[in-house]
Amino acid sequence: MTTPIQTTPREPIPEPLTTLVWEVQQIVHVLQTLPIEKIIDVRDYVFFLQSRYVSDQVVDEGDEWTDEDLIDATHSTMRYAEQSMGLVDDYAS
Repeated sequence: MTTPIQTTPREPIPEPLTTLVWEVQQIVHVLQTLPIEKIIDVRDYVFFLQSRYVSDQVVDEGDEWTDEDLIDATHSTMRYAEQSMGLVDDYAS
C-alpha cells in the first residue's frame, strides 16, 4: 500500500520557466514513490508522447544568418518600404 502524497497548496508562479521547473519537480517527486514497474510504464508513455508530438526536425539556434534568413529579411524589408510609400495595400497578402 502506498501512502498518499502530500502537496502544498500551489502558489502563483510568475514565470513560465519557473512553472515548468516546478511541474517537473512535482512529477519527479511522485515518480520516486512508485514501484520500478510503474516508473517504466511512465517512461514508455513519455516516449510515446514524444514520438507523437515532438518534431524530429533539428532547430538551428545559431547566430549566423542562412540564405533563407536573408531572403526573408529582404522580402520583409521591401514589403515594409512599399507599404510605407503607399505602393501596396497594408492588408494585402
